Amino acid sequence: MSDAWYDHWVATETVRDSGTVREVRRLHREEWGNEPDEGVLRHYLYRLAFEEDRWQGRADLARIIERHPLPPPPPPPAIQRLHRSGRWLRTEDEARFLWRGMSGFGLLYRLRMSEDDVALFLDRAQEAQINVVRVLTTAVHLFDLHPDVGVAYLPRLCELAAERGIYIEAVALADSQARSYAEDEHLIRVRGLVATCSNLLVEGGNELEPLHPTQRPDAREAALKYATVPGGVYAQGSTHNGLDESSALAGGDYVPVHFDRSDGEEGWRWVRHTKEGWNLSESTGKFVVNDESRRDDLNLDRQFALGALCRICGIGDTFHYDGGRYWDWPIEDAALAREQRRHGWDIVGKMALDDGVFKNATWSDGPIRSFNTNRALRCYSRVNGDRGMTLVLRCNGEPEIEWQHGWHPVRDVGVPTAKLFEIVR
Repeated sequence: MSDAWYDHWVATETVRDSGTVREVRRLHREEWGNEPDEGVLRHYLYRLAFEEDRWQGRADLARIIERHPLPPPPPPPAIQRLHRSGRWLRTEDEARFLWRGMSGFGLLYRLRMSEDDVALFLDRAQEAQINVVRVLTTAVHLFDLHPDVGVAYLPRLCELAAERGIYIEAVALADSQARSYAEDEHLIRVRGLVATCSNLLVEGGNELEPLHPTQRPDAREAALKYATVPGGVYAQGSTHNGLDESSALAGGDYVPVHFDRSDGEEGWRWVRHTKEGWNLSESTGKFVVNDESRRDDLNLDRQFALGALCRICGIGDTFHYDGGRYWDWPIEDAALAREQRRHGWDIVGKMALDDGVFKNATWSDGPIRSFNTNRALRCYSRVNGDRGMTLVLRCNGEPEIEWQHGWHPVRDVGVPTAKLFEIVR
């Protein structure tokens, strides 16, 4: 059979219902006891098309099935360990790791009840091109997860995630004020799993600076004892409550921050303040992650802008939402918000600017000399050679940008209140 005939055969509905295909299905059922799926059917039809001179009926096909049993599915690609390399995290082959995360705090809790539910969450995360899921290894207030249970199920969760190319950021210490447990011992056990779980990233503790009311001082002291973990990456813990540029917990391989979530600036303050992650990365020389952003503002323009801003600033981004505090996949408004967040991130990524540099408006060497501050809140750019992107936050009409050094916009690919210009010079 010719290539063209084969392509027509496997792609046309009428051919799928032909006598030959029905015979293929029947013989497979007799041989294997189940219905062949699309991939299996294509396998048989390929053999018929390219390895047999002509179709001779049932006996010929039976011989084909016997001679060519289905190949085993290919093993999933090995997920590479991460390591710190200056202001970036990189894989073993030195590829830059672009952190696209989301919350799934309760996956370890849910895993002991339903592996299917957890697998479905991870399947959807893979489809959404999420590569990090942040989980709690112990909790009291959101759900009751004993530290021993969290540690016991963490290797299986890492295994399920690795099969889908996903890393697990495991928060070791949480709710230490509400449950008495040995913080040092628990952190040591979580860190110890990195040796056998190549996709395990360890965050020492949740909101340790300033110390969250749910945490004990002992938790912070335990997390600060370490700067790295053999075979992986370690963060001492997350800052919060407006300490966006604090280096108090920057002694690890990367720095997770819960940026300012306060209102202000017509609802844009919490988005704008994420830019301080670039400042922190610049001052510490380390990779910074927007680790738990505001979850109650699902405004699509702001979500789009936040995704674009994280990519422009060269920091990681984790989508946080109400359901992410448990094990619920985002639906309805949260689903739209997640899609817009990814859209902003992806648009900047398509310009291949990750090797470039961040530039603020009014900087002498940046693309923008000035803009109308009554029409826009901030203008941020990332440039690489003679191309770049400029994000304009909280637009109220035209921002009246005065460009410099030959830079000019080609087109606006943003949203009504967050312009995103492709720029060249």
